[in-house]
Amino acid sequence: MYTIFGMVAYLCLCIQNVSANDVITQKQTMVYSIEGVILQPESNISVSPHWLSEITLSINSGEYKGFVREDGRFVVSGVPHGSYVMFVDHPDLYFPPVRVEIIKGKLRARQVNFVQTSLIVRMPYPLRLRPWHQRRYFHTREQWRIVDVILSPMFLVMVVPWVLMLVLPKLINDPETMREIENIPFPKLPAELPDLSEMLTSFLAPKQPLKDKIASSKKSNEKRN
Repeated sequence: MYTIFGMVAYLCLCIQNVSANDVITQKQTMVYSIEGVILQPESNISVSPHWLSEITLSINSGEYKGFVREDGRFVVSGVPHGSYVMFVDHPDLYFPPVRVEIIKGKLRARQVNFVQTSLIVRMPYPLRLRPWHQRRYFHTREQWRIVDVILSPMFLVMVVPWVLMLVLPKLINDPETMREIENIPFPKLPAELPDLSEMLTSFLAPKQPLKDKIASSKKSNEKRN
């Protein structure tokens, strides 16, 4: 009697273990499909007639891949539950990456923000993706503009004082103020400063012997006198 009861209990435990293992394996092997559609770009973005066929969908850097149909719809199947980042690759168009989360059979999508990771912006699902702008592989060559010359520091330092000197006397109508400006003691250069041309010639010319230097200095003094 006891042996029969023990055998029945043992069989029940074995059946429960087998069913629990089956449920776990089913949960582990359950896969989902990420669906969406690629929308037409804005009117200011030029694309080729077959631009949809050039799009490649990749999840987690190529772990799962997908392609776009002629009507713009796509399906990436065989994706288990988890959190994934989907990239839409096109040679001429830029699409923002999208994070798709599969939790308990429910799919949610949000924008990827690598700068502010705490900022969450929800996106509708199924996905509706539109290209932001065209890719730029080369920088545009800088061109000469008169505005750059006018706003340069050297131009401002050289021209602005002259403009002020010419404009301010005309703007000031008060004679007393004009007298005060004229009587302002501006600094004067000392008279004993060396000549700039002589300094440059002495710096650039080859070195002469001491006798030649004395003779040249005497000649220069005689000329001054």
